[in-house]
Amino acid sequence: MNWEALGAIAELFGAIAVLLTLIYLTIQIRQNANAIIQQNKVATAQIMQNRGDTLINFFAMGLNDEKALAIFSSLFQRSDLDSTREFLVVNTARAVWENMFHQNKAGFLPEEYYKEGVVTALKLAGPKFLESDTPMSEDFRAEIVRLLQEQEENFSSKAG
Repeated sequence: MNWEALGAIAELFGAIAVLLTLIYLTIQIRQNANAIIQQNKVATAQIMQNRGDTLINFFAMGLNDEKALAIFSSLFQRSDLDSTREFLVVNTARAVWENMFHQNKAGFLPEEYYKEGVVTALKLAGPKFLESDTPMSEDFRAEIVRLLQEQEENFSSKAG
């Protein structure tokens, strides 16, 4: 075998090595991208949970302290402390359920848990959220309206 043939074989092996390296790097980049996507989803879930916890803790301050309740009453322009307390309770409940709604929508809450737990609660509390004009996202409001319409249709079909 001459040196030219050995050189050609070495170049072939070199080209194969470069190709295998590129394939390996492509796989690594994809895995890294997927890991970053998952980390972003977890970070989003944590932010959503922190938002809900912050609102709950904020409103709990007014529920547990008469002086804070009086301050909330003036902030929210409520006529009396009882209406302020009701507003805080309704908003605390809304914060909990809206947070779960958004977590389900983002894929962090199992669908079965959402349907059995959250939907049941929204069908019970939804009318109060709408009646008291509780601040909420448009998506959440639309979900409450959809669930209440679905409940009404089921009730009408069973009664009829």
